[in-house]
Amino acid sequence: MMRLHALVLLPLLAFAACSDDEKSPAGPGATSDAGVDASSPSTDGGGELADAGGSDASKASKTALEATINGVARSLDRAQFGTEKDDAGAERIYIEAHSGGDPACPDPDGGAGASPARTLIVSTVPRGKPGDTFTKADGIAVTLLDFTGDQIPTDPPFAKASAVKVTLVAVETSSVDLELDATFPEGTVKGRIHAEYCASLSR
Repeated sequence: MMRLHALVLLPLLAFAACSDDEKSPAGPGATSDAGVDASSPSTDGGGELADAGGSDASKASKTALEATINGVARSLDRAQFGTEKDDAGAERIYIEAHSGGDPACPDPDGGAGASPARTLIVSTVPRGKPGDTFTKADGIAVTLLDFTGDQIPTDPPFAKASAVKVTLVAVETSSVDLELDATFPEGTVKGRIHAEYCASLSR
């Protein structure tokens, strides 16, 4: 279900899916960083999701996530989504939120583009309506990948959430808005996600 545009990330994601071990302890004294500026991602046209309302909330929204991991705070400021199927064949939402990198939709053929500093993957989010709340018990998985090494110095540089709460704000054909509260052994990722649809993230 992980479809990051940089092919070099695939081994990391495969490893993340198999292992919950070797978590780094949280460190004291958080530092802050404004993150890397990036424009809003482009869209590929309509997605597979039917509109579920919330147009006004979607238009006024933007991605603003704060990741505080191992005592270091960093931001993620853009996101894209696609659709995927769960084991029962139900449609779910797959999201990639980034700090920096190429704002265009990922190239399905693995074409080169500017790599993000960090990426948060939120997968198998149930397709619901605004106001619905889901947790890890509903099948949601959240993984943070740090390509700078300033938050996650381990190799491979990823952390998996141990607890997740997602509240849907707006679900439309071309965008999804939600509030995320994810807890990791190393820290937290919290805030708003406004994700534009990318056909290359769907399967």
